[in-house]
Amino acid sequence: MEFVETIPVTFKEITPNYNIPEKWKEIVLNTGGTHSTLQDIKLPHKAGGYWYRDSKKANTRNRFIYWQTTSDSIELSEASLDVNLSLCNLRCKVAAGTPPLNNLAFYERTSTQQLVILAATVSSVHRLIFPHPDVLDRKSTFGPIGSVSPSIFHDTNAVNNPNNYHILNQYSNTNTGVAHSCASLLRDNGEAVFALAFGYGGDGGLLLVKLPVTGSAVTTILKRESTVPRFLSGITGALRGKSGDGVDTYGVVLINGLAVAVCGDTCLRAWLIDEGGSPTAVSAPLSQTLMRPKPPPHGHMLQDTTGSDGSTILVAYLSFPNECEFVVMKMHDGGAGAVKFSQICQIFGPQLDLLDYKIGYGEGNHVIWALWTQPDGDAVVTSSALGAEVSWRAVAAREPPPALPQLSSHLLYRDRLLAPGLFPTAVVMKALVIYRRTWGGSEAGAEIDLSESCMSAVQARMRGLTARAASQDHSHLMHKCWSDLYSWCMQYMEGLQKPLGLMVSKHSGEAEGGWCGWWCALVRRCGVSFVRQLEPLERIMLSPEDTLPDVVMGGEAGELSADAVRVVVAGARWERAASAGGAADLERRLFACAAPQHRLLPRLLHLLLAAAPQDHPAPVLTSEQIDEITSILEPIKDLQNAVLELNDALRLDVPEIDTCDDDETSEYDNLFASDLGVAVVTEAIRQMAEMRARVVRGALAALGAARGAGGVPGAGHCAVHWQAYRALLWLRAATPQRPSVP
Repeated sequence: MEFVETIPVTFKEITPNYNIPEKWKEIVLNTGGTHSTLQDIKLPHKAGGYWYRDSKKANTRNRFIYWQTTSDSIELSEASLDVNLSLCNLRCKVAAGTPPLNNLAFYERTSTQQLVILAATVSSVHRLIFPHPDVLDRKSTFGPIGSVSPSIFHDTNAVNNPNNYHILNQYSNTNTGVAHSCASLLRDNGEAVFALAFGYGGDGGLLLVKLPVTGSAVTTILKRESTVPRFLSGITGALRGKSGDGVDTYGVVLINGLAVAVCGDTCLRAWLIDEGGSPTAVSAPLSQTLMRPKPPPHGHMLQDTTGSDGSTILVAYLSFPNECEFVVMKMHDGGAGAVKFSQICQIFGPQLDLLDYKIGYGEGNHVIWALWTQPDGDAVVTSSALGAEVSWRAVAAREPPPALPQLSSHLLYRDRLLAPGLFPTAVVMKALVIYRRTWGGSEAGAEIDLSESCMSAVQARMRGLTARAASQDHSHLMHKCWSDLYSWCMQYMEGLQKPLGLMVSKHSGEAEGGWCGWWCALVRRCGVSFVRQLEPLERIMLSPEDTLPDVVMGGEAGELSADAVRVVVAGARWERAASAGGAADLERRLFACAAPQHRLLPRLLHLLLAAAPQDHPAPVLTSEQIDEITSILEPIKDLQNAVLELNDALRLDVPEIDTCDDDETSEYDNLFASDLGVAVVTEAIRQMAEMRARVVRGALAALGAARGAGGVPGAGHCAVHWQAYRALLWLRAATPQRPSVP
């Protein structure tokens, strides 16, 4: 059984559908590399992000930066959930053969009102300086701000100042290998410190680069050998039959004046940044595994965070061919510049390739967010608290776009393709270009909008196919032509949604009272998606098959009683037994007749027992499946009360918000008012309505299959909620109609 199928599903992505950035401002970074010095260097594309610290100011609330690296650039995008930003996409091009390394660091300097981004390539280090949002918008309290605000990337004058970069070509040769990882730190005096790991191949080691505000950069090669007792380091490698290759450096962090690296022998080594030389401390091996680690980018990694008591917490990821684990360590002051390491816990991970991991916060504790690649190529995000007990939880798998049904007219196909929330405009436009080229059609004509372009492209193809085979069925041919365009949209969208990295808020622990909820975002090839906690009802519906019984007894359903939970669990069992296609077809056939309210339940019962039409998924359950649902419902003492309690949980009450204009309520001004913010809220509402409609559908179908829905008091109220959430979904997907022009 797959790892993901054995852990509870606790989170879900909100993937906003908003316009893909098409306009980029481009600058060229001086990386010093050329084809003659650096060739065929391939590093994986990585991504991450930064959330602004002060959430009490209108210009930094709900505002963040996300980034990704490609083979020839660093792409930076600034976004806000509250206000639209102009000139918010910056592409920093690098010379051929000098790809960026995998980590960017962000610092808000209040003294100079700057945002500083530290970045490195295989041949250079850079201090990218931009104006802080406080400079762009002097308002420091909540209140109305312009509908469009300038991004910090509008001013790039300081990027290529010679004081803000340094070339490292002399350190990239056959002896040292090529840097594969880096860490960076901005000191209070503005000096930037970089640690580059050359740890796999060649001589390996760490290169330390100090980039002062003015003056020349200082480079130091940190020695791998230590003067600490050999029983802590060297003997272990010797016993394993290793020599110098055991201390290849993999992951590195800079913290509290120290450079700390995890090495090939699974030891942590620490160097004093201002002294260099040999390591000031070497830990005992973090693992007893005798196998060599995987090479980068799937080898050992290292992250750090700050504990609740101010101490430094290190989380090392150890990766071997047949196993992997996270080792959580605490770093102590050993006096006289020395440090000590003590282990907190070990957390074993799945046998999957790790793309990225971050240390965030959740439920008052530190948590690991991990992004894995499964054997089939799909990605999965999991989370676990940093503690002795492993408690992996999963983010629900993304739902693929629904298949294109057979419709009766070009207008219906067009409306389905361009339905809000399905494909961004840029995706459809790109798919149209490929669609035309694939079958040899002409390029776009003089259509004034996207809908006309889609119609003309499909109709032109239909004319071409009809001319070759006039006997083809018109409806079948129309479906084929629209399906091909729909398929190109899905393929292009899939490429844009490839996950590259994670983004967590490093400031969550600073919230008032120390309270904070789970928070994580997934940076994709184009855009971001936000991870949210599931509602109790969602958790039941999305839990793996073998964990459903545990939900009933495990208190995973919030305030719902055990009896009400059993009704929901029975509905989840019915949905799995009927299959997603069968459940959806049952719902379509039920509401297609437009029956009055009092006839819905009798018709549902009829459809549950009647044979499905040919070529339709059959929602009829076997006697064994019905017996299983009956066994779930049987312990319920008061079924009517359980159904009524479920009805109360499904009620969607809109709280009253005082809209008077005073200081206490002005914090709601412009909240989620940007295009991105509206898209996030809209998608969250869609997910809520869709899942609650599934809960009602499953509960009514399970009651109908086991007991007869018409004989269950309170089931009629469930049907009302079902219709209400269907109406909400219809409103969300409805295509706005243009007013007719007389």
